[in-house]
Formats: sequence, C-alpha cells, structure tokens
Amino acid sequence: MRRDKKGISEIFSALLVLMITVAVGLTVYLAAIDYFSNQEAAVASNLMRAQKEATENLVIIRAYINKTNGELWIFVATSSGGAEIYDVFVDNTPANPIGFGLPLKLGANELVKIGPFASPTTSSGNHEILIVTDYGKVLGYAEVVG
Repeated sequence: MRRDKKGISEIFSALLVLMITVAVGLTVYLAAIDYFSNQEAAVASNLMRAQKEATENLVIIRAYINKTNGELWIFVATSSGGAEIYDVFVDNTPANPIGFGLPLKLGANELVKIGPFASPTTSSGNHEILIVTDYGKVLGYAEVVG
C-alpha cells in the first residue's frame, strides 16, 4: 500500500480550523470589550456633566456701577451646585476684576457680593451685565449710582 504525502491529515486540519476559529473569536471579543468600555466612560462623563449643569445656577440679584470711581459690584445667589465665574461683561465689553482674579468659585446656596470690577461705562441708565460660568451665561442689569 502506498501512502500519499501531499495532503494534511484530518486531525491536523481539524486542529487548524479550531485554532483559526478561536483566534477570530478572541479578536472579536477583545475589540468588543474595548469598544464598550470606551462607551461606558463617555456615558459616565456625560452624566457627570449633566448633573453639574443641573445643579449650577447663578442669579444676579442686583448690580450697580459707581459713577465716580467706575467700580461694578454684583450681588448674586447660587443654587446647590455653586458656580464658577469665568468672565463678566458690561454691555458686551469685558469688566476687569480689581484686586482679585478669575475664575471665581462660589459655594453652594450663597448670597454673595462680588467685585469690584472695572466697569467700561459710567453713563446713566441701565446696562446689561453678562456673567459667564462653567455651564452657561447669566444675564442681568446694572444701574449707575453716585
């Protein structure tokens, strides 16, 4: 009887197919784990941001500009999340802090007088005040006194 040595045996071919199947399955499994862990991290980050946005609330109670020295003072109230102030504008012009720096972190449930800011205007009438926070903008009005 003559043996043909051109092919592979059935055992080796079955093992080869099994190893290819395991390799493909492992590759798909590892790719899926990586994808879903990245998705989980993104969802967690979005949830944390949404929670901070929901609790951050800043309300301008009153603002006034001293006509003689051009200082702006703002009374604000915060909610349970507090707030962080990054910029203040008067009539769309930046108001620079005097003697302190921004950002200014405010605690939760506070009623605070912030300032002074160098106001770009001292003219009479109401002026639009815009406060830029972490998650939005707060709009109010200031009157000129003095």
